[in-house]
Amino acid sequence: GVNSLGFCFCNNAAEVTAEFIDTLLEGISIPAVELTFCGKKIAHIAEIVLAKVEAAGIAKDEVRINFCIDPIVKNLATKGHFCCKDATGEKCLANLAELIKRTADYKYVRVVNVTGSTFSNAGSTIVEELAFTLAAAHDYLVQLTEAGLPVDLVARKIRFTFAVTSNYFMEIAKFRAARMLWANIVKGYNPEKECSCKMFAHAVTSTWNQTVYDPYVNMLRGTTEAMSATLAGVHSLEVVPFNASYEE
Repeated sequence: GVNSLGFCFCNNAAEVTAEFIDTLLEGISIPAVELTFCGKKIAHIAEIVLAKVEAAGIAKDEVRINFCIDPIVKNLATKGHFCCKDATGEKCLANLAELIKRTADYKYVRVVNVTGSTFSNAGSTIVEELAFTLAAAHDYLVQLTEAGLPVDLVARKIRFTFAVTSNYFMEIAKFRAARMLWANIVKGYNPEKECSCKMFAHAVTSTWNQTVYDPYVNMLRGTTEAMSATLAGVHSLEVVPFNASYEE
């Protein structure tokens, strides 16, 4: 039943070419499979992928792609800065705004990924993960609407990634609370369409919760975590391998 594929680009991301993407996606039907790209230089990769989609003549409403760009959490919250050449984040957010404009006609292409799992895997509680994640997402709303983008467009381009721990029932409740809270935040901006208030959530099982001492227990933990996320109604789910904490 898997109908979504994720690709993570690491140290070689700046060297990715159109030929590389053609090879990577060979045999993959873009209308049939959702694609997610994360890692480094994703804005660069986004331009190549979008050019490929346009050259193939695929209808824009049939393209389901997530480009995981998150300068506020992945950079600022974890490293204390946006990047060495952009201390204030103005350039990062301006480039993000341009990519949102570039994909405005693509209803199912998202370019902002609020990585709430960062907080959970740093040891936050469920309440703290919700608070910090929604605060970061709201910051994107503020910055991008102030840049002149309509709130309906910005909200539609945001994807959330939450971690799921073994706190079974509370994790189910977390996703339900997250959807309600995010809807209330977006409503404060008076969107034209009610569907703009919907949360698009991805879940990934906890790495904080993995043990290296009895790794097969991680299979049980991953199972209950995945079940919590599924029952909570997430859009997509990633189950971390049971030996991820000590194997490459």
